[in-house]
Amino acid sequence: MSKALQHLVAARLIIDRRPGRYQLNPMVSGYRFPEEQERAIRDLPADLRLDIGHFEEEYELRLAEQTAEKARKAARRTSKVVNIASVKREPANDS
Repeated sequence: MSKALQHLVAARLIIDRRPGRYQLNPMVSGYRFPEEQERAIRDLPADLRLDIGHFEEEYELRLAEQTAEKARKAARRTSKVVNIASVKREPANDS
């Protein structure tokens, strides 16, 4: 996920549905009819609404959580790397 996309997800303007699949938040999406928009917003969970809560504080918190999670994943990936030259091998028994 690019840095810009991370900020949009933290701001709840983009919803991360699954890896590689994103959706524009219904509160900022364009609709052909007002009824469609009203239905989409009514069905939107409270944690994705843009008019509830303290936007800036929650944005900073979500961005910090995303950054921490990314760092944890990177640490897990690098901790699994083994230097082959440092691994001691048992001599093969040819008996």
